Amino acid sequence: MRVFVAHGVDGFEWIMPVEEHDFQSVYELDGSSMVASWRPVRVRALDRLHDGGPILRQADLPWLGEHALVLRSSAYRAIGPALADVGEFLALDLVGSEDRLRLFNVRRTIDALDEGSSDIVRFPSTGRVMKIRRHEFREEALTGEGAFRVPEVRTLFFTEKIVRAVDAAGLSGTEFDMVWEGLSR
Repeated sequence: MRVFVAHGVDGFEWIMPVEEHDFQSVYELDGSSMVASWRPVRVRALDRLHDGGPILRQADLPWLGEHALVLRSSAYRAIGPALADVGEFLALDLVGSEDRLRLFNVRRTIDALDEGSSDIVRFPSTGRVMKIRRHEFREEALTGEGAFRVPEVRTLFFTEKIVRAVDAAGLSGTEFDMVWEGLSR
């Protein structure tokens, strides 16, 4: 088994909430169901990272952060079924566009991080996890999972099942870095 985290690809658009407080709403997704109370967050596509910078291409999976996976309609059609077993899709309102964006809210928070074997940096004042430099997971806790979070951080983690589906569909804008490889393959 392999575990991956997503990252944005150079040259492709980013998505940002229009209102500052909405960024917090997206960041604080914790695995709880939000479908009943969710109101579509207004977002805009950043087609340049700075004034005078190169124009960024439209992405199937526009980048928002490692805590969120955003899907355009093309990506939803291609990998939505693979993700539906482990999460739900929340509407995003893309300003100035008819294209429908969805935010994937993973519903699996699994206590699978082996903190004793991982290399973890903590905030000195609180002891909370600041960064995980090397991930070690308890493989038995992840059997059959496609995407998940761990209680220690907001990062979304993906297994080969999802990464293969993204690769097979040729989706653009987001790539996946392997952060852990277990004993079984």
